[in-house]
Amino acid sequence: MFVYRWYGKIRLERAGFVRTHDASTDCDLWVRPRVGEERDGLNPDDPNRHDPVVFLHGLGVGLAPYADYVADHLPKVRSYIFMYVWAI
Repeated sequence: MFVYRWYGKIRLERAGFVRTHDASTDCDLWVRPRVGEERDGLNPDDPNRHDPVVFLHGLGVGLAPYADYVADHLPKVRSYIFMYVWAI
């Protein structure tokens, strides 16, 4: 179990995610801000702007089962927040 979680952690870190902890909800978060380009929709009034994707996950081995897919296939033009909720 430890190795599986360790692999997920390393894979997400290498994909640009940063792990934080939200004290108010007692949840662990993996966050990757979007990679911006010139005129890429950062303006909130721009119809090409992308809202962040939020993924909630509970019981089990955490985000490790999704780490390869997240690292290799999710576009970098969107922000991602993966929340690991221990109580689910």
